[in-house]
Amino acid sequence: MGDLYHAFLQSLMAYTTIRVPAGTRFSPEIMARSVVWLPVVGWLVGAICALTTWGALRLFGPGVSVILGIIVGLLLTGAMHEDGLADVCDGFGGSRDPDATLRIMRDSSIGAFGTVAVAVAVAVKVALLMEIVGHGGARFRWAQPVLVLPVAHALSRAAAASLMRTHHYVGGPGSKAAILVHAMSVTRWAMVVAAGVIPLALFATPRTAATVLGVVTVGWLMLSRWFRRRIGGYTGDCLGATQQITEVLVYLAVAAAWRG
Repeated sequence: MGDLYHAFLQSLMAYTTIRVPAGTRFSPEIMARSVVWLPVVGWLVGAICALTTWGALRLFGPGVSVILGIIVGLLLTGAMHEDGLADVCDGFGGSRDPDATLRIMRDSSIGAFGTVAVAVAVAVKVALLMEIVGHGGARFRWAQPVLVLPVAHALSRAAAASLMRTHHYVGGPGSKAAILVHAMSVTRWAMVVAAGVIPLALFATPRTAATVLGVVTVGWLMLSRWFRRRIGGYTGDCLGATQQITEVLVYLAVAAAWRG
């Protein structure tokens, strides 16, 4: 139990800006277990964003409230996932050669492709969340549309972590994410998927949950195939890009399901 606790703290330290106790233990074995907690970290980040948005709705309209929730999410994660999306778009947009693509992705500067990708992702999130929060009604249990945030944050992180099971890591030993990457057993993968899917129970109807899961599954299959074809596997940036794209897909699926 002690190792599980320290693995959770290690996951918090690796994937958020939240401070952890100074006595947190570190070892390769604990790091390997920490990825199991990634969807749970998504629960936490999503819950804080939801609470922020819900509180802001007491004072402001959906637009301001949604933006404040997104800002809190960026502060909690240090925009690390957005950075991954930017690097992937710069690399994949800048070259068709796998080696050149990886070299561009390792560059810390952001280019035109990355800038546009992050701007579009944030804009789409704001637009979709405004529609969900503004017109969600009682589509969620406890009638709180802001609960879409923990669903999206948890499921998107489970989708990202699943690449560690299905793909080969090609980022190289010098990558900033190399220390976080470990081969994932079937048991740990099952735990990751379960932790990501459980929040779907927050939906009031199975139809909405099934729509979200179907859209996310198709999106993940397309992304994983894209990564394998272009660079032969995944990098830490691919994990961030997968989280961001999957999060948007969750909002898109929810908005579409409620329109239907």
